[in-house]
Amino acid sequence: MSKNVFVAIRPGLLDSVLSVLEESNRFKIAGTATTGEECLAGLTEINVDVALIDFSLPQISGVKVVEFLSNSRPSVISVLVSEKTNHEFYRSGMLAGAREFVILPTSARELDFVLERVMEIAGAGNTARQSWTPRMTAQVREGRVLVLTGGKGGTGVSFIAANLAQLIAARDPDSRIALVDFDLQAADLATILNVSPQKTIKDIVPAVSELEPSLLTSIAYKVADNLDLYAGPVAIETSDLFTSEQTGLLVDCFRRSYDLTIVDNGSSMREVNNAFFEVSDLILLMLSADVLSIKAAKRLVDYLESIGISKNSIMAVMNRWERLFLPAERVSHHIGVQTAGQLPESSTAVLLLEEGRVLKPTDESDLKFAFDELILSVCDKLSISEHLNVS
Repeated sequence: MSKNVFVAIRPGLLDSVLSVLEESNRFKIAGTATTGEECLAGLTEINVDVALIDFSLPQISGVKVVEFLSNSRPSVISVLVSEKTNHEFYRSGMLAGAREFVILPTSARELDFVLERVMEIAGAGNTARQSWTPRMTAQVREGRVLVLTGGKGGTGVSFIAANLAQLIAARDPDSRIALVDFDLQAADLATILNVSPQKTIKDIVPAVSELEPSLLTSIAYKVADNLDLYAGPVAIETSDLFTSEQTGLLVDCFRRSYDLTIVDNGSSMREVNNAFFEVSDLILLMLSADVLSIKAAKRLVDYLESIGISKNSIMAVMNRWERLFLPAERVSHHIGVQTAGQLPESSTAVLLLEEGRVLKPTDESDLKFAFDELILSVCDKLSISEHLNVS
């Protein structure tokens, strides 16, 4: 059964949003308005499920409209939309009672996902806005956080992160998986998955200190029904994007929102990346079959230990490993951590990267079988094998 949506957006943007909505057969446009006054008048005469409200409505602002609906029509779910993201957009919207946020322009798929999600929340009986106060991860540990890193570039961190996320999500459709691109210099996950997200983790910066799950998930790109991508920003200076304290709040929100969060942390050892190491449940350290990679991995393990991270929470992944090279056991002993798995040199990986694809559960390549073994090892270490149905 289709749900009724009321659309209140300025004239210059209204037609484009309506055309996106019309592509969906799950939502019916119940009415439109181009000013705040028209919106309030229209909503008093029509029964609707969701209201898409422009942040910059003339006469009466979108925030005032959302606040009115929260107080007088709490059954109407307010979704605030804007062409720009800034601190005031998120902060004032959350305080007024907006349940979701959409950045324009948007796609039919993305808007469908947002509207389906808010309706699902309403169907679960959460029609009143829920408040949520961020707490540090050390105090609240719900979902697991898996961080992938490399002692140096070129060890396949992003490729392995993308395939792990896709394969684990496919094994258990009931789990919720987040894939986070925190390699703030490369930001390759979207390219590997062959997608073009409109929003990135940069969009969450203005409101990170007041972050709650509904705001976090509003910037996600839906890769699969139970797999969300949080893309990294491209072509900007991002070394000071988050402070370590803000990263802690970000991770805490991921824990509350997902069963498993997989983080591509690149090969950087900046303070902001260290924050992810410090709050992770498991660190996967990628290394390839060359002396420089092994030396870099050893340095990184020593460094992580120096900042208080136990070697027991680090496991190595031998990528593109050749049988005639040093035995994995000797390398593992040298760097001081256990081995989670070995991935072979494979033409399959080259083909996947060239075609912008990742492994499928039905693939029968040596690379896929190696990933299966890696997943079992990782999930066993995280004590989530039974929960995520990967045993």
